[in-house]
Amino acid sequence: MFINFFLTIILSWKDFRTTTKEPDYYIPKIPWDAKKSIYYAFESSIGTKCKITAALEALSFYTCMEAYEAEEIPRGKQGIIFQGCNGDTTTYNANLFSNDFIVRFCITDKCADSYGCTTHYIYRMFGLRPPHIREDRKEHVFVNYSNVKFPNDNLYFSRYSFDEIPFFDIPYDFGSTAHKDSHYLSKNGLPTLVPEKTLEFAYMIQPNNYNSPTFNDFKYLHKHQCGDQCRSFKPCKNGGYYLHSCYSCICPKPYYGRYCDKIKEQTDKCPSYNFEALDQKQHVEVGGKVECNFLLQAPQGYKVHVNIIAHKQKHELLDSNCSPTKGVNVRFNKDKGGRDLILCRDIQNVSVPVVSNEVLIEYNYLFQSSTYLKFSYWREFDPNDCYY
Repeated sequence: MFINFFLTIILSWKDFRTTTKEPDYYIPKIPWDAKKSIYYAFESSIGTKCKITAALEALSFYTCMEAYEAEEIPRGKQGIIFQGCNGDTTTYNANLFSNDFIVRFCITDKCADSYGCTTHYIYRMFGLRPPHIREDRKEHVFVNYSNVKFPNDNLYFSRYSFDEIPFFDIPYDFGSTAHKDSHYLSKNGLPTLVPEKTLEFAYMIQPNNYNSPTFNDFKYLHKHQCGDQCRSFKPCKNGGYYLHSCYSCICPKPYYGRYCDKIKEQTDKCPSYNFEALDQKQHVEVGGKVECNFLLQAPQGYKVHVNIIAHKQKHELLDSNCSPTKGVNVRFNKDKGGRDLILCRDIQNVSVPVVSNEVLIEYNYLFQSSTYLKFSYWREFDPNDCYY
């Protein structure tokens, strides 16, 4: 006997500002079977396929799930049929049958042309959660309900305990493709999600609308769909995770090695620096078409301070898609798989949040031009971070 379920999810390209209601992440879970292949096919109404294909190929590469393109979904298999939609709305309908089901995903041309929008909706369909519903949200953002379109309906801004919606010890990620922008469901054009002061600059510099997925988005999807079969093995470092075996970790760039404990070496064109943060300030200055990694470290019991003295770039890059490959990526969390801070505009005298005893600064302007970065760094003793 087949049990039929019908699930309709309405998603809007305009950050849901044109809709009256949004089921969004409160929808019933679609029961994907990560141990079985997922097939996807395109109807002729689809304009652009490449971003959809790239999103599903990345999902297959970074998680245990395997997605394959097919002319049509094989009988008895789970799959997704993509079709084009008119207007501003992207929708998907899931017809679920006992052990297999087909999802009809209707995507607008505008969304299909954006990798961030495509991954936002496809990965949300696989269970990726927006960070602002986390239990620890108040440490990162607060909700200004006076600007919310539905002030008497807290559904869209509810917080959930980690027991209700686990995040697998992954830190809050402002750069997640599932993160809502600061004007999410605003009724008056004013911010609804306001970052805490110490992180305000980091949040506001992130791209508007939809971010491309971070390494930690894939880590979340892997743990959410595939579980953690390697929890008894030596943990991966720097935010890495075990994927297909418990022998070696998959690592966020530029880390590598069996346990993600190594980092890509600098080129000869990069300035020399002392990786050890000292009590007194040290300075680093770099510019031009180079790619450099600056790993700043201090012993356990200390925190690393970083001040961005100046960052400059050509004006034609200011409105481009801000990403770690086009800007300076500053990773200040212990977990280096997130997108903590990307510098994609001219700034001066910005203090990076003091979080851990290691900060990684990636200067990724190898294919850009006329860029400049100067920063200082030092350490400060933190008695609360000592161990005996």
